[in-house]
Amino acid sequence: MQVSNGTGDLQTSDFELSISGGSATLSSTTPTSISRSGNVYTLGIG
Repeated sequence: MQVSNGTGDLQTSDFELSISGGSATLSSTTPTSISRSGNVYTLGIG
């Protein structure tokens, strides 16, 4: 969130990704992109 009082749009830095189990790896612990459609957010992990 850009604003400290909890308002504003979500940003990629608001998330920390992790994987538990398996053999996959993440190139980054933050999403590569974020998009919003209404109240639905889509995170890019590419």
